[in-house]
Amino acid sequence: MSNIRAELYDHIQRLSMSFHTRAKSGDLITRVTYDIERLREVTVVAALPLVSHFLTMFGMVGVMFWMNRELTLIAIAVLPLFALTTTTMSRKIHKVARRQRQREGAMAASAAEAIGAIKVVQALSLQDFLGKSFAKNNKKA
Repeated sequence: MSNIRAELYDHIQRLSMSFHTRAKSGDLITRVTYDIERLREVTVVAALPLVSHFLTMFGMVGVMFWMNRELTLIAIAVLPLFALTTTTMSRKIHKVARRQRQREGAMAASAAEAIGAIKVVQALSLQDFLGKSFAKNNKKA
């Protein structure tokens, strides 16, 4: 994960100035830290057990065939419906997750900008204004 994070950081550093003008710093920070951590969780918490579960499932299908071929074929016939439902739900989850990441990036950007310019914020007494802006983004996230 450290290598992936380093490669992502290097990639962000090499992107064009126009990209950095459009992108929010908090969103980029979120991608480098939060998204890479989620990737680690997926590989350790989800992918490894998934392999084990697939092996167990194939073993159980073998046992089912051994016990009763007709019922096994009926059970397997339901799998395409299950796959279609799973694919549809997965697409919806990805859309929601993408929007959530964007909201978290906006929140991180607002916090990073305010904290990065804290001297100016305090000199101009903008703490309340920026606090309300952060609270608004925080509620959305």
